[in-house]
Amino acid sequence: MKQRAIEPEWIDDCFVADNPFRYCIYLDKEAGGFRVVDAQLREPYQVYLFDNGPDYPQDGRYRIRLDGKIGFADEETGAIVVAPVYDCAFPFKDGKASVGYGCKNESDGEHRWWSGGHWQMIDVRGKVVE
Repeated sequence: MKQRAIEPEWIDDCFVADNPFRYCIYLDKEAGGFRVVDAQLREPYQVYLFDNGPDYPQDGRYRIRLDGKIGFADEETGAIVVAPVYDCAFPFKDGKASVGYGCKNESDGEHRWWSGGHWQMIDVRGKVVE
């Protein structure tokens, strides 16, 4: 896990006794972008950005990034539940997500999309399904 160099002044508000969450998402105005940290200010993964902010949870999961790959974390605990091994991944819908290896991110300057690669469906635990 990566250690944060600068401690946000208000980060203690995230880690109070009655807070069930192990992680805190905050906007790092100094370095830019959203960050996820634990109580020791370690970054277990990066936030997957979607629509100018953190990914929206769907089916109890949200997308994360780690070492350039995409995985999923639990909406309630923040724990990684599907390892970040995919090059591309759509959000879950009805308990399934379309994930891909070898796909490429493309853009026309305004919109972004994925193309190519090998795609498959997974369930919320990361098991390949039909």
